Formats: sequence, C-alpha cells, structure tokens
Amino acid sequence: MAWKALSSARPDVITGTLQSADIDVAHLSFEAGSSPVSPVESSGKQATLNLQGKVAGLEEELLALHKVSDTIPPTVVGKINLVTYNPIHYNLEVVPVNGASLPAGVNARTIGDHLNKVYSQAVVEWNVTMSPDLKVLLGETFDEGETGLLSNYTDDMKKVLRAYGPLRDNTYYLFIIQEPRNPSTLGYMPRSRQAGFVFSGPHEGSAAEFHKTIAHEI
Repeated sequence: MAWKALSSARPDVITGTLQSADIDVAHLSFEAGSSPVSPVESSGKQATLNLQGKVAGLEEELLALHKVSDTIPPTVVGKINLVTYNPIHYNLEVVPVNGASLPAGVNARTIGDHLNKVYSQAVVEWNVTMSPDLKVLLGETFDEGETGLLSNYTDDMKKVLRAYGPLRDNTYYLFIIQEPRNPSTLGYMPRSRQAGFVFSGPHEGSAAEFHKTIAHEI
C-alpha cells in the first residue's frame, strides 16, 4: 500500500482518480484516521483533498468510501497510508570557484525550487543562496578523485575548502568548478560531509541536468 508523508505545519494536496466506470465520484466520501475529510474539488473521475498532518510520527489511513444506501455499510474502494513529520529546514550555499559559470537559467531560486520539489516527499525545505566568486590558486586541471572515492577530499578540494573558511552549522555547500580532470564527472560529495563539488562544463549548458546533479549530490 502506498504511503504519503504529510507536514505538521502546512496542508498538502492529494488527488484520487476513480478507475471504475460503475461508481459516481459524487457518491464517494473520505476518512482520515476515522475523521471525515471533505474534498476541496470533485469533478469527473477525480477528487482533490487538502490534508495536514497532526502529530509527528502519527500514522493513519486515508480511505475512499462508496455508499450506495443508508442500509448498506460503505465499501472501501481506495486507501493510502499517511504519516506525519515535522518539517526540516536546510540551507544550501552555492559557491562558484575561479569564475565557473552556471548554465543559463540556473540561479538560487531555480535551484531552491527544484530541491523543494524533490525533497517535499520527505517534508524537507531548502533555502538556497549564491556566494560571490571564490578565488583559489589551482593547477590547470582540477583533481576530482578516482572512481570509487566516497569519503575523502582530494588535495584540490581541500585547497578550495581552506580558501573558503569555516562552514556553518545546518548548511550544505556546493562549490562550482568549471572543468574536472575527468570530463565525464558531473559532481562529487563525500558521504556524511557538508561540502561537495559540481562541475559545470560536463553539463554542456543543460539547466535540467545541472539541477538534477545538485539534488543528487545533496
């Protein structure tokens, strides 16, 4: 049975589509945790509900019920499990290094919109800021590490981190590098670390792929 995460702080939208041609959506009712829920919109074969979580950790069932008469108990024709979480807020700072460029149309707002869409399933929200360009003395090629490197930074990465300085709590950092040594590498972020690297050149100007890489590295 499918699960849907709900925020304890704000409502979310759930839309159900009736598959049966033998049932009129107008004859359906809905219950969440045994409490009736009225659709905000019901037309054709669809019903849309606004639901807000109650207490973090609470699990409930959302039922779609079909009632044909007052003498016959309603039949369950649809169900989804609900679980409530308190929202989590994270900060992301994007730092271009040595004039690295972002694909056209990519900025703090579009990155934030994409991350919030991806992470909304886990009731996580992101505040994204762009930092001024960071100047770091590096060689002609940037060492992004060997394949399989999962928990350590290369010497070039350490130079960038030292040049930036202390990292703030509850904040993640992505440093934008124009070209890695390996042109097929899109990004790198060690496990359980605050800082990662995204390589702009290999994305060939694709804003969609750039946004996807940022979400993946985070």
